[in-house]
Amino acid sequence: MGYLLIELLLFLVVAFLIGLLIGYWVWGGRGTKVVHLEQDLINARKALEDCQSARQRLEREDSANRTKLTDAQARITSLEEALANARQEAADAAAAAPPPPVETPAPPPPPAEPMGIVAAVSQPDEEAVAKLATSPFLDKPVGEPDNLRLIKGVGPKLSNMLHAL
Repeated sequence: MGYLLIELLLFLVVAFLIGLLIGYWVWGGRGTKVVHLEQDLINARKALEDCQSARQRLEREDSANRTKLTDAQARITSLEEALANARQEAADAAAAAPPPPVETPAPPPPPAEPMGIVAAVSQPDEEAVAKLATSPFLDKPVGEPDNLRLIKGVGPKLSNMLHAL
Protein backbone atom coordinates (compact mmCIF):
# COMPACT_ATOMS: atom_id res chain seq x y z
CA MET A 1 0.00 0.00 0.00
CA GLY A 2 2.88 2.40 0.69
CA TYR A 3 4.14 1.71 -2.78
CA LEU A 4 0.84 2.82 -4.31
CA LEU A 5 0.71 6.02 -2.26
CA ILE A 6 4.26 6.97 -3.29
CA GLU A 7 3.44 6.22 -6.91
CA LEU A 8 0.21 8.23 -6.68
CA LEU A 9 2.00 11.12 -4.97
CA LEU A 10 4.68 11.07 -7.65
CA PHE A 11 2.04 11.29 -10.42
CA LEU A 12 0.31 14.16 -8.61
CA VAL A 13 3.58 16.12 -8.31
CA VAL A 14 4.36 15.55 -12.01
CA ALA A 15 0.82 16.61 -13.00
CA PHE A 16 1.14 19.71 -10.79
CA LEU A 17 4.45 20.67 -12.40
CA ILE A 18 3.03 20.12 -15.89
CA GLY A 19 0.03 22.31 -14.94
CA LEU A 20 2.35 25.06 -13.69
CA LEU A 21 4.37 24.88 -16.90
CA ILE A 22 1.28 25.08 -19.12
CA GLY A 23 -0.20 27.88 -16.99
CA TYR A 24 3.02 29.91 -17.26
CA TRP A 25 3.11 29.30 -21.00
CA VAL A 26 -0.50 30.42 -21.45
CA TRP A 27 -0.72 33.25 -18.92
CA GLY A 28 2.91 34.24 -18.34
CA GLY A 29 3.64 35.04 -22.00
CA ARG A 30 0.52 37.16 -22.14
CA GLY A 31 1.87 39.52 -19.48
CA THR A 32 4.96 40.37 -21.52
CA LYS A 33 2.80 40.75 -24.62
CA VAL A 34 0.59 43.26 -22.80
CA VAL A 35 3.65 45.28 -21.78
CA HIS A 36 4.86 45.30 -25.39
CA LEU A 37 1.42 46.27 -26.65
CA GLU A 38 1.20 49.12 -24.14
CA GLN A 39 4.63 50.38 -25.29
CA ASP A 40 3.49 50.15 -28.92
CA LEU A 41 0.36 52.13 -28.03
CA ILE A 42 2.45 54.84 -26.35
CA ASN A 43 4.74 55.02 -29.41
CA ALA A 44 1.73 55.21 -31.76
CA ARG A 45 0.20 58.06 -29.75
CA LYS A 46 3.52 59.95 -29.85
CA ALA A 47 3.78 59.42 -33.61
CA LEU A 48 0.18 60.66 -34.00
CA GLU A 49 0.99 63.82 -32.00
CA ASP A 50 4.08 64.39 -34.17
CA CYS A 51 1.99 63.99 -37.33
CA GLN A 52 -0.65 66.40 -36.04
CA SER A 53 1.96 69.04 -35.16
CA ALA A 54 3.59 68.59 -38.58
CA ARG A 55 0.16 68.96 -40.24
CA GLN A 56 -0.51 72.18 -38.32
CA ARG A 57 2.92 73.54 -39.28
CA LEU A 58 2.31 72.67 -42.94
CA GLU A 59 -1.12 74.32 -42.84
CA ARG A 60 0.48 77.51 -41.46
CA GLU A 61 3.14 77.41 -44.19
CA ASP A 62 0.44 76.79 -46.80
CA SER A 63 -1.57 79.81 -45.70
CA ALA A 64 1.58 81.97 -45.69
CA ASN A 65 2.45 80.75 -49.20
CA ARG A 66 -1.09 81.42 -50.42
CA THR A 67 -0.81 84.99 -49.08
CA LYS A 68 2.51 85.44 -50.89
CA LEU A 69 0.96 84.03 -54.07
CA THR A 70 -1.95 86.49 -54.01
CA ASP A 71 0.50 89.36 -53.36
CA ALA A 72 2.68 88.23 -56.27
CA GLN A 73 -0.34 87.91 -58.57
CA ALA A 74 -1.49 91.43 -57.64
CA ARG A 75 2.00 92.76 -58.34
CA ILE A 76 2.14 90.94 -61.69
CA THR A 77 -1.20 92.46 -62.64
CA SER A 78 -0.03 95.97 -61.73
CA LEU A 79 3.24 95.49 -63.63
CA GLU A 80 1.35 94.24 -66.71
CA GLU A 81 -0.86 97.33 -66.57
CA ALA A 82 2.22 99.58 -66.25
CA LEU A 83 3.84 97.79 -69.21
CA ALA A 84 0.70 98.25 -71.35
CA ASN A 85 0.63 101.94 -70.43
CA ALA A 86 4.33 102.35 -71.27
CA ARG A 87 3.83 100.63 -74.62
CA GLN A 88 0.87 102.89 -75.40
CA GLU A 89 2.90 105.99 -74.47
CA ALA A 90 5.81 104.80 -76.65
CA ALA A 91 3.47 104.18 -79.58
CA ASP A 92 1.91 107.66 -79.12
CA ALA A 93 5.36 109.28 -78.92
CA ALA A 94 6.52 107.40 -82.03
CA ALA A 95 3.44 108.51 -83.95
CA ALA A 96 3.89 112.15 -82.90
CA ALA A 97 7.63 112.35 -83.69
CA PRO A 98 8.73 113.07 -87.27
CA PRO A 99 10.53 110.22 -89.01
CA PRO A 100 14.32 110.49 -88.92
CA PRO A 101 16.04 111.44 -92.19
CA VAL A 102 17.29 108.49 -94.16
CA GLU A 103 20.93 108.72 -95.11
CA THR A 104 22.16 106.56 -97.95
CA PRO A 105 25.68 105.33 -97.46
CA ALA A 106 28.22 106.16 -100.13
CA PRO A 107 29.26 103.20 -102.27
CA PRO A 108 32.71 101.86 -101.49
CA PRO A 109 35.48 102.97 -103.86
CA PRO A 110 36.67 100.38 -106.39
CA PRO A 111 39.95 98.69 -105.47
CA ALA A 112 43.05 100.24 -107.03
CA GLU A 113 44.70 96.90 -107.72
CA PRO A 114 43.11 93.52 -108.06
CA MET A 115 43.49 91.56 -104.87
CA GLY A 116 44.18 87.88 -105.06
CA ILE A 117 46.40 85.76 -107.24
CA VAL A 118 45.42 86.67 -110.79
CA ALA A 119 42.92 89.12 -112.25
CA ALA A 120 40.45 87.84 -114.80
CA VAL A 121 42.18 87.86 -118.21
CA SER A 122 40.33 87.49 -121.47
CA GLN A 123 43.31 86.12 -123.49
CA PRO A 124 46.06 83.89 -122.07
CA ASP A 125 49.64 85.18 -122.22
CA GLU A 126 51.84 83.32 -124.76
CA GLU A 127 54.90 83.34 -122.49
CA ALA A 128 52.91 81.75 -119.64
CA VAL A 129 51.60 79.07 -121.98
CA ALA A 130 55.18 78.28 -123.12
CA LYS A 131 56.39 78.03 -119.51
CA LEU A 132 53.56 75.67 -118.61
CA ALA A 133 54.29 73.50 -121.67
CA THR A 134 57.84 72.74 -120.51
CA SER A 135 57.82 70.67 -117.29
CA PRO A 136 60.59 71.07 -114.73
CA PHE A 137 60.22 67.37 -113.91
CA LEU A 138 61.79 64.44 -115.74
CA ASP A 139 60.05 62.97 -118.73
CA LYS A 140 60.41 59.42 -117.43
CA PRO A 141 61.70 57.83 -114.22
CA VAL A 142 65.40 57.09 -113.95
CA GLY A 143 66.61 53.81 -112.44
CA GLU A 144 64.80 50.96 -110.72
CA PRO A 145 61.40 51.82 -109.16
CA ASP A 146 61.15 51.80 -105.37
CA ASN A 147 59.60 48.82 -103.56
CA LEU A 148 56.50 50.49 -102.16
CA ARG A 149 55.24 47.21 -100.68
CA LEU A 150 57.61 47.72 -97.76
CA ILE A 151 55.24 50.42 -96.53
CA LYS A 152 52.60 48.98 -94.19
CA GLY A 153 49.19 48.93 -95.86
CA VAL A 154 50.48 49.11 -99.45
CA GLY A 155 49.62 45.97 -101.39
CA PRO A 156 50.37 44.96 -104.97
CA LYS A 157 47.34 46.77 -106.42
CA LEU A 158 48.15 50.07 -104.72
CA SER A 159 51.83 49.71 -105.57
CA ASN A 160 51.04 49.28 -109.29
CA MET A 161 48.70 52.27 -109.22
CA LEU A 162 51.35 54.49 -107.55
CA HIS A 163 54.03 53.41 -110.03
CA ALA A 164 51.67 54.22 -112.91
CA LEU A 165 51.18 57.71 -111.52
